[in-house]
Amino acid sequence: MRGSTIAKIIAENTKEHPDLFQPEVQMWVYEEEATVPKSSKHFDQNSKYSTEKHPLTELINHFHENVRYLPNIALPENIIANPSLEESVKNSTILIFNLPHQFIGGLCDQMKGSVLPYARGISCIKGVSVSSEDIELFSESIGEKLGIYVGVRTFGYGRRKIRNFPCS
Repeated sequence: MRGSTIAKIIAENTKEHPDLFQPEVQMWVYEEEATVPKSSKHFDQNSKYSTEKHPLTELINHFHENVRYLPNIALPENIIANPSLEESVKNSTILIFNLPHQFIGGLCDQMKGSVLPYARGISCIKGVSVSSEDIELFSESIGEKLGIYVGVRTFGYGRRKIRNFPCS
């Protein structure tokens, strides 16, 4: 849910500022199978999307909505749901990290070699990593693993915008 919400805000802003950003927003989505739920406005008992399981990325790209985790909230058409982490970061100069902290290490390992050396990151991940040696912001560990600068986005201001979305 959080990833789609952030992607929605980013896609709206990139569309408003074509002089600053490429219009397409790649959103990496952990691939899982899903159907359009009966509670969705897109549900049609005669549609294969409602009766058969499909990759979640296919549903998001077809309906421009994350029917599973952010139902009934339209996503801008410039969001491309992508099941390939490597392809979704390829040629990107700005990377937004918004995922559960326990997956950071493995995903950064997967991304190595696909991230541009001059890319910049923004971490929306709450909390810190605590080990026997030190306490580290997640942005620091991402930056170290990928060899890029990563800043932190806190949500004191932006949370109001996110709160307007229903939670599942």
